[in-house]
Amino acid sequence: MAKVGSRVVCHGEHGTVRFIGQVLPTKGLWLGIEWDNPERGLHDGNYKGKQYFNCTHPAGGSFVRMNKVNLGVNFLHALQEKYASNEWLDNDCLPVGKGQQKPVVFVGLEKVFQEQSHFDNLLQVSLSGYYVSSADPEGEVRHTCPNIEDMYLAKHLLSTWNELSKITIELSHLHDLDLSENRLQIPDNPSALANAFSNLRLLILNKCAISWHQILQCAPMWPVLEELNIRCNGISTLSRPDGVLLTLKCLKLGDNKLTSNEDLLHLSYLPCLEVLYLDDNCLTDIAFPDVVAGHETSMFKQLMRLFISDNLISDWNSVNELEKLPCLTELKITFNSVIEKEQDSRTTRELVVARVGGLRMLNLMPVSKKERNKAEWAYVRRFGLEWQKAGGREEKGPSAEFLQLHPRYQKLIEKFGAPEESELQTSTRIMKDDLLPLYILCPDHPTRKPIKKTFPSAMSIKRVKGLLTHLLKTKGCELSLSYVTQNSDDEFQMTTDEHTLHFYAIAPGNSLLVRW
Repeated sequence: MAKVGSRVVCHGEHGTVRFIGQVLPTKGLWLGIEWDNPERGLHDGNYKGKQYFNCTHPAGGSFVRMNKVNLGVNFLHALQEKYASNEWLDNDCLPVGKGQQKPVVFVGLEKVFQEQSHFDNLLQVSLSGYYVSSADPEGEVRHTCPNIEDMYLAKHLLSTWNELSKITIELSHLHDLDLSENRLQIPDNPSALANAFSNLRLLILNKCAISWHQILQCAPMWPVLEELNIRCNGISTLSRPDGVLLTLKCLKLGDNKLTSNEDLLHLSYLPCLEVLYLDDNCLTDIAFPDVVAGHETSMFKQLMRLFISDNLISDWNSVNELEKLPCLTELKITFNSVIEKEQDSRTTRELVVARVGGLRMLNLMPVSKKERNKAEWAYVRRFGLEWQKAGGREEKGPSAEFLQLHPRYQKLIEKFGAPEESELQTSTRIMKDDLLPLYILCPDHPTRKPIKKTFPSAMSIKRVKGLLTHLLKTKGCELSLSYVTQNSDDEFQMTTDEHTLHFYAIAPGNSLLVRW
């Protein structure tokens, strides 16, 4: 029987009952429904000038007859329907022609069914589409299926944590629970329900229209929780999680509406946090103000993996700040303006690797020792002129302004040594579309005339050799490359095919020497 607060589904749309009664001048009972999807509604509960109920959205409600809605079933009824019926075995056929079907034989399928029909052997349960709305009489779940460890109850019709707890308290082995797209009323005393979730390690609450404040209210229910997924909840502000979520290692807050670095800093009070997802938010900057550049922050002491793709981070200073995190080894930072404006993804990757010294994984790709050395040396040369102009070669060292922009530079100087004049980058911005007009010379073949050719600065030496093989008609010959600058006759060898022209700091107008 429906009551105010009950969850219902009608033609695939979920909603909450806000009113039960007569709507004048019609006869009979109506349900006033506030729909999860406000586009399904027609009004805010007002009909012909009378307010029967209220909605969060001004057009998120409508009236529906009782016989049009599905009020759901109890937990064991859904379990019986899903795992004790063998109708699905009879329907495993594939069409082989018009009006014909060929049975598909799944090896071991009968055995799987037999095991699943014995509910006490069930470890993983998914009841999608069966619309669980209520618990069973006390003791029946424990007697029927006591060993469930992993349960998928997304998009069901449970309306309160209290009702859910009547099921979970009898599942003492339950450690993974997905409650996405449910709307659960917050209990008056969450701590009293802690026994119902005493072994819960993973909880998924995606698309539940739940706020961070409500999460913290509920947190005493989950005393040993290690991973919490709360994506797509419209969360725009955070507050300090005092005394709760003390065991949490992984927090997924992606696809919300966070904007402030202050909100981010509140999460640093989660003492065990190792993995943090903040992708698809609106963060504009990251800063750890408790220490200056070059020192480790006392915040996020355990954080190893950070995902901040698809935000609004526009300043390299935010990337520099990540160097303060003492344990950070993995970062995903794609689709931020600071990354996109560089245009050349390889150069951008080099810059991030060089600025954050502990990274072993960047944008889901491993950072090898060889790549790190290459990136850091390229960084030294790229900003060498700025370092020199800021007093880098003087006894007192570079200015504070330079070190603010490049806090790792002095550490890299200690590692590689100061760049020579010939190694200094002549441009502080190398992009994919930067073109280098170069003179092609063949010193061992004096009859060949010099050729002027333009190359992208991001072109690898291997590709340059391929182009020159075609241009000089030297198929079958192994080419070696070097270059000389306009102001010097010193010859610089280019020995690594994977490196780019940008890596070797070649400037427009230099001469490329080709030998075979």
